[in-house]
Amino acid sequence: MAHELTRDALIELANSTSTNPTGFLEGLSDIHAEWHQPFGFSYGFLLFHFRVVRYFTDIVNPVLNPGIAPYTATDFDGMNYNAFGGDTAGVDELGDLADLSASIENWHNTAHRRIMAATGTPMMDAR
Repeated sequence: MAHELTRDALIELANSTSTNPTGFLEGLSDIHAEWHQPFGFSYGFLLFHFRVVRYFTDIVNPVLNPGIAPYTATDFDGMNYNAFGGDTAGVDELGDLADLSASIENWHNTAHRRIMAATGTPMMDAR
């Protein structure tokens, strides 16, 4: 999906499901699966996840009791995995930002596998 189409689909989903957490999650399933298709990453990793986390936090988490809290460094230690520790201090140029993004994405994907192994949650299924 092209950059603008992915961005617009996420914005429309958030706007149309702002009071419907289930609708948000169901709609996100198709967008997320399509985003993961080969050549589907025209909307960058950081942009995609920034929007998804922001919308999830606004739409879904408030109706959960208790809400979903991010994993902590201690949680990751229990999975024999380190919390992301990338250094953003030297990120001044576009190439540096691209390298940092790739580093975060690689860490993120491995975290999905570790969480799946630790909890049994199907974290490698884009839907």
